Amino acid sequence: MAKKIQESKEKKALKAMSGTRKDKKKWGDGKKKEEVHRAVTVSEDVLSKVRKDVGRASVVTRYAVGSKHNLNLGVAEKILEHLSSEGVIEKVRGNGRITIYAGRSTQEQ
Repeated sequence: MAKKIQESKEKKALKAMSGTRKDKKKWGDGKKKEEVHRAVTVSEDVLSKVRKDVGRASVVTRYAVGSKHNLNLGVAEKILEHLSSEGVIEKVRGNGRITIYAGRSTQEQ
């Protein structure tokens, strides 16, 4: 094999400086999740809206009520328990994780 000819230090430095350099990679922020502030207290008008919507719904869960009326899930669960005790809705099925309610108007049909 033929001997490689050594380049001078000046040539090496010039070669390194003249080469194209890429910019340093910037890491993206990634996907940001939008914060949702849910209500922890319930006013009378919100309770009446929930009562009206829930009464004619075929299936009602705490997530459905909480997301529609911008309520905390614990608060939505308490509202559903309250409406169930009043007789506005009826508990269809439930376990440790989820409780499913149905409106009285859909039960009668």
